[in-house]
Amino acid sequence: MLAKSKAEVGEFICDQWIADPLDPLLAEILTELEQHDWSEDGKLQYDFEIGGVSFEDVVTVTPNGAGEQSCGRCGGDGVIHLSEAGPSIWGEDCFCEEDRLIQCPTCRGEGIEK
Repeated sequence: MLAKSKAEVGEFICDQWIADPLDPLLAEILTELEQHDWSEDGKLQYDFEIGGVSFEDVVTVTPNGAGEQSCGRCGGDGVIHLSEAGPSIWGEDCFCEEDRLIQCPTCRGEGIEK
């Protein structure tokens, strides 16, 4: 599977192994993916009770060779921390939940400026 964003990776992991998008293991995996140095460390491997998955960095180019501008809110990742989302997403005046990664509301997880 090729994924364009961390949100797609998260959906894939939930569909195949974890099932619960609020599982702390998913947040841990997505954070590790975000911080991983692909140029030095290469692949990431995760083993679950019923299988596993490995990740590696792939360079993508648009069909015309021109790059698309990354989303200014998430930097092209497709996800942001809930604490960064703001009251319109929290549903209240102050942030009082456990911080976790959510799909970027600006680009809807695609990582590309709309």
